[in-house]
Amino acid sequence: MKEAYHRDMLAKIDALEEQMNAIQEQIKTSEDEAHRKEYQSHLAEYQAKRDELAGKLQEMSAAHEDAWHGHKNDADTLYGHLSKYMSKVYAKYTGSGGTGMF
Repeated sequence: MKEAYHRDMLAKIDALEEQMNAIQEQIKTSEDEAHRKEYQSHLAEYQAKRDELAGKLQEMSAAHEDAWHGHKNDADTLYGHLSKYMSKVYAKYTGSGGTGMF
């Protein structure tokens, strides 16, 4: 069960990475330097949140089978924050769900 959860969470993180890559492709074509700088700020925040989640997943993987549920709850919370943040950023840059910057 722990391994299946870990695989599922990694797949979810990969999907978020694809969204960030899509934004990055749009940023490359933008001539607006302010948008590029703002994107770098969003990217840094996203990466920090992602790295925190990845660390929690490593802790969970190393935890004994009886103790991993606490790490799972923490990972779920961190993923929720990361996913919500990414949704906001993705909508901002792509126009998905709102007015995009491009």
